[in-house]
Amino acid sequence: MSRGSFVISELLTLWRSVVDSGYARRFVETGEGFGLEAYTQGMAQLERMSKAIDRTVQSMFILPHSSQTDEPSSGAARATVTLTISRSAFIERMFAFSPGDVFFLEETTDAGDTGPTTVLTGRRYVVLSAASIGPGELGPIEVEAVATRAGRANNNAQSGNIRRFDQPAAGFSNDLASVELSGAIWTMVAAPNPDVPSSNHVGAYVMFTLGQNIGEVRRIVGYIGPEPDGPDPNGGSFQLAATGQWQFITSAGTFQVGEPVSGPFGEGVLWYFNDTTDKRVAIDVTQGALETGDTVTGAVSGATVVLGIVEQKPTLIPETKTASWRVLDWEVDLGMVVTNVISPEGGRVAMLDTLGRERDVNRADGETDEPYRKRVVTPADVVSPNAVIRAGNRVLNPLGDTVVLREVGLELFRGIFYDGNPGSTDPQYAFAYDLDFDVRPDDALKLALTYEEFRAFFLLGVPKYGDGDFGIAYDDGTTNAFDASPWLAFADGFPVTAASRYKQIWQAVNKIKAGGVGFDLYLE
Repeated sequence: MSRGSFVISELLTLWRSVVDSGYARRFVETGEGFGLEAYTQGMAQLERMSKAIDRTVQSMFILPHSSQTDEPSSGAARATVTLTISRSAFIERMFAFSPGDVFFLEETTDAGDTGPTTVLTGRRYVVLSAASIGPGELGPIEVEAVATRAGRANNNAQSGNIRRFDQPAAGFSNDLASVELSGAIWTMVAAPNPDVPSSNHVGAYVMFTLGQNIGEVRRIVGYIGPEPDGPDPNGGSFQLAATGQWQFITSAGTFQVGEPVSGPFGEGVLWYFNDTTDKRVAIDVTQGALETGDTVTGAVSGATVVLGIVEQKPTLIPETKTASWRVLDWEVDLGMVVTNVISPEGGRVAMLDTLGRERDVNRADGETDEPYRKRVVTPADVVSPNAVIRAGNRVLNPLGDTVVLREVGLELFRGIFYDGNPGSTDPQYAFAYDLDFDVRPDDALKLALTYEEFRAFFLLGVPKYGDGDFGIAYDDGTTNAFDASPWLAFADGFPVTAASRYKQIWQAVNKIKAGGVGFDLYLE
């Protein structure tokens, strides 16, 4: 009979059954803290080992079945976790956590030569979705994060252990910097020594400690490498977010953090919106200008807000080699505290892909687990015409469509005979110069074949799809090209979803066709 892994209570029962009852009774009756923990800590390790064994064995199954005690094989996945962040400094300012730029580390306590010591486990998580902590807020706020690597190991971070910001370049400082406006981006150009900008700074905050912008704090959104040569060498540059903070007059709807917004004279990204208490909004201006009195509209939510009193101007003051700066430490300078209430979940190893490669069945681009596992579990029927049809249909079946196989010399792909029967009016035999695709669309497949094609070649017909950003038919109709407004129709569209589907079919058929046989796809 199938059973799952062992738990501590079962292991404790087993232990009591193999030791002297009088010996065991004293430990069990006094409980944890009086000696029983010497045994239960070992049982906790055995419980985890038993779970790992069960999980590994069950992941060898390609398809799920009723007797399984854990998940079947799956593709690689990264663990996700909800983090809570609070703060105790710079309360008057909004701070944003931009996806892909802010990282967190798990730390725990281990045994050291002189007693308990704090160590990093190597598990690293990065912000997954936009979040912010607003002016006047201490938190906690919730931030979604994802492991930087796939695998189940990243599910093991215990509650409360993801508590460090990963910031290898925090505290860097220098002087003699310049502040410039390049297009819509404010740039701080650093002196060549001693501390210089780094790509690790992206997502962190920098404070101007001297110069025309003293006291200003800005998020670093980009990095430009140093220019050590030339008449005016520098140590690299920070690109800074033009973050403006306003009280607002009126609003309608609810904005989404991180969504694009636009006003009458500028565009930006909204990072904070509070219409219940302090009625504030914070926006990174990315183009043009947003000012008091402007009505700003969210591109996703459709919400609107009328900007009022400005509390932080999005602009800085240009200056040349008079600015001093320091990269702020999330924990020391900003008083940020991060933790996880529950462990991450969802991390998976690519066991399904491993089993697939053993069978010489590789995952196609963009293919999800369910269709892939069906291909992996199905014994390979290759070369035959039915195998070719099945390979194509496995991709199209979820859409309710099928492929059409046309083999050279058979009824659906007979090729062409130059006036095979000049005296006949039967379209099956009257070929060549009297082909008429408009009158008889089937004539389109009466093709002249090369020597290689007529010997070993087939066509696979696929439905016509337009999925994806298929763009705009240039000035076709009344709402395209120059008269497309207000729709976002672009002349450079490409049906990327359909192209990916056709690619999956081509890869599947190319994998199982006979060697030396050519084929092509066409729109049926």
